Amino acid sequence: MFSIKKTELQRALERQKDNLAKKQLENHIASKTPELEKVIADRAKRLQHPEEDKNEDDKVISKELLEIRMKLKTRSDSK
Repeated sequence: MFSIKKTELQRALERQKDNLAKKQLENHIASKTPELEKVIADRAKRLQHPEEDKNEDDKVISKELLEIRMKLKTRSDSK
């Protein structure tokens, strides 16, 4: 009958609570798992979401390339 719509603030609060609960669960699990299981879980997570790792790697590579390019540019300008 009545459709109750949530405000953006309420949805954001729920997302924040969900994220916090998820992190607490991961921390709880991580504190009880051996190192090998942690590594396996980390690799599984990276395999499930490869685009996140790729973006992180691209940022690092892009930053390094920009630094190298600036160094080369200053060398070529000084000649």
